[in-house]
Amino acid sequence: TAILEYWMGENALTIWVVTKTSITSKRVNVSAKDLQREIAYSRRSISTQFVEGIDRSKEKLSQLLIDPISHKIKGYENIIIVPHNDMHFLPFQALRSDPDKFLIEDHVISYAPSASVLYYCLNKKTAEGNALLGLALGKLSIGNFPALPGTELELKEISRLYPDILSKTRN
Repeated sequence: TAILEYWMGENALTIWVVTKTSITSKRVNVSAKDLQREIAYSRRSISTQFVEGIDRSKEKLSQLLIDPISHKIKGYENIIIVPHNDMHFLPFQALRSDPDKFLIEDHVISYAPSASVLYYCLNKKTAEGNALLGLALGKLSIGNFPALPGTELELKEISRLYPDILSKTRN
């Protein structure tokens, strides 16, 4: 497993790659405004199914967020993404690991809100059993970001794997 933690400063992005044996960082010269604009464009393109926009934004975001550290994550099956600011709204799994592959094709992608929360969750003892607690915020828009399409359907499909699930929907 490798952890990719992102931090966006005003004029540069810093990416930390944390593995069992090392911690390295990479600075990427991109302004916060330019990165925020690209993420917003990507989300708009996805929500409107603007294929040319999706392809262009995936390429640009892959160059900024994945390419600078791609050599550091080769060979790691699991990647945990710790995004920062607007990157929380970006589907990293749709970015490219190389021109012909999505990141998800080379790695199992997980997300954590912060490295400290990840550490806490990994070290917390869990109760035995086969249970699922799911929460879908499919109709929730945050700031300038529209609601994430497909979230409620995704939760319904996941819940089929857990037949004893209690489901409540609030509009």
